[in-house]
Amino acid sequence: MTHEVYLEKGLAYNRIGDYDKAIEYFDKAIELKPDDTMIYSQMGIAYYKKSNYDEAIKCYEKAVDLKHDFAYVVYRCMGLAYQGKLNYNKAIQCYEKAIDLKHDSVDYHYMGIAYYRKHRCDKAIEYYEIAIDLNPNYAEAYNEMGIAFLYGKDNYDEAIRCFEKAIDLDPNYAEAYNEMGVTYSRKGNDNKAIECFEKAIDLKPNYAMAHICMGALYCDKNNYDKAIKCFEKAVDLESDNSLAYNFMGKAYQKEGNYDKAIKCFENAINLKPNYADFYDNMGLTYQALGNQEMADYYFKKADEIRLNK
Repeated sequence: MTHEVYLEKGLAYNRIGDYDKAIEYFDKAIELKPDDTMIYSQMGIAYYKKSNYDEAIKCYEKAVDLKHDFAYVVYRCMGLAYQGKLNYNKAIQCYEKAIDLKHDSVDYHYMGIAYYRKHRCDKAIEYYEIAIDLNPNYAEAYNEMGIAFLYGKDNYDEAIRCFEKAIDLDPNYAEAYNEMGVTYSRKGNDNKAIECFEKAIDLKPNYAMAHICMGALYCDKNNYDKAIKCFEKAVDLESDNSLAYNFMGKAYQKEGNYDKAIKCFENAINLKPNYADFYDNMGLTYQALGNQEMADYYFKKADEIRLNK
């Protein structure tokens, strides 16, 4: 077979999500055509989808070295891979290279996300605004800007304005409804918050995070039965969702069901062992049970995780 045939087969497997098979065919294509930039860039995508960011970056670097015709897209993909590695400085460098080659709203949007992850919300908002200037119909950029105003600046009115604009542009934007629900919850408008969460779930029934957010609201209102039902639904949808187990544990903890709380926190820790808050919550549960030795053990684990970050 020719390298074009192997490439097409690899692309086909990429499209259906069989990334191992895609990589197998891309490797065969490279053996026949080792200077084809398209093969390396597509193999990079396959590795990225497998969360193998180091191999993805190697592929993207090779594509750039070989003078890919759409190098700005390759730099963008490389930035996403570094972002997957939580290396936001490297990600920003890649997005800057992409922008040097072409002023594309997508790269400004991703630059904003990287700065937000670095807790530089003003800088993030600046880049989201540039993305929107370049593409006024960019619903995702409005949503991300709303997230920056919500979590980074506690500016709830601006956050709602951004989420409403995102929804105006995309009426089926479940994530924007969910974040708007969180915003209304923080403003103390629980009825409006629940309305938003329910709308997000109507639009996207398998959206576990909306169930978690609604459960968290019920938990804050001391309605633990409703809260636990929401968290159980989230776990049914995503059995590996550590946040759902954590929030469910907090609900059981608050109602005094410490055995179930411990089981939930154990599940959360097993799924995400480097998240300090889970250990803190476990420690608080043992403290409530009067077992200070176990409480101190988990508090110490939480401190160690934070010190090593």
